[in-house]
Amino acid sequence: MKTTEEHVSWMAARLRCWGARLDKLGVGVEAAGEKATVRRRDRIAALRTKHHLVQARLDALGAAGGDEWEAFWTGVKGTWRDLVIGFKALKTAPVPRRRRP
Repeated sequence: MKTTEEHVSWMAARLRCWGARLDKLGVGVEAAGEKATVRRRDRIAALRTKHHLVQARLDALGAAGGDEWEAFWTGVKGTWRDLVIGFKALKTAPVPRRRRP
C-alpha cells in the first residue's frame, strides 16, 4: 500500500501533466477560432475548474500535513474521477484542426 507521501507525489505529478495538457488544449481551441465547438470549450473550462479545485485541496493537504489523507481523498475523489473521465472523453473527441498561415 502506498504511503500518503507517495499518493500526494503521484497526484501532484498527474495534476502537472493534466495542467500542461489543458494549456495545450486551450491554445488549440483558441487557434481554431470559430471552428472550435462551444461544447469543446465548455469541456475544457470545466476540466480547468476541477483541476484548480483538486490542486488547491492538494496544496492545503501539503500545508496541513500528511495525516489528513483520508479526509482529503474523501473530499476530492469525485472530482478526481470527473477529471479522469473528462480527459478520456477529450482524448476520444475530434480535435479541431488549426488553419495553416
